[in-house]
Amino acid sequence: MTSKPVAVIAGLGSGTGTGAATDRFFAKEGYAIALIARRADSLKALSDEINAASGTDEKSKRGSLIFTGATASIRGNVTTSVFSAGKHALRALSQSLAKEFGKQNIHVSHVKHCLLSCSRLCC
Repeated sequence: MTSKPVAVIAGLGSGTGTGAATDRFFAKEGYAIALIARRADSLKALSDEINAASGTDEKSKRGSLIFTGATASIRGNVTTSVFSAGKHALRALSQSLAKEFGKQNIHVSHVKHCLLSCSRLCC
């Protein structure tokens, strides 16, 4: 078992946007990274990159679970009903998981792309 904290980033999307930037940031900060995505092809390229740079650890009793969101997780808009529903649900899930796993030293958060400093996260 490693002594490094683990960051689990869910909602990787295409593997090139906010989720990927978040993964790279935490990997550079010394976290072991666990990636979650719907499609294996978007996961593989980023996983290979992170593994080459710092390694991946899937076993730990502490770490962070970060869900990437969007403005749609806060409010809906014209033509975004399905997207907003999914992002609202993801935000609610992250809030529930934070309460469930906080006692086990696992930090759960939900971040919106506009809250991230791209100059700090992007490589």
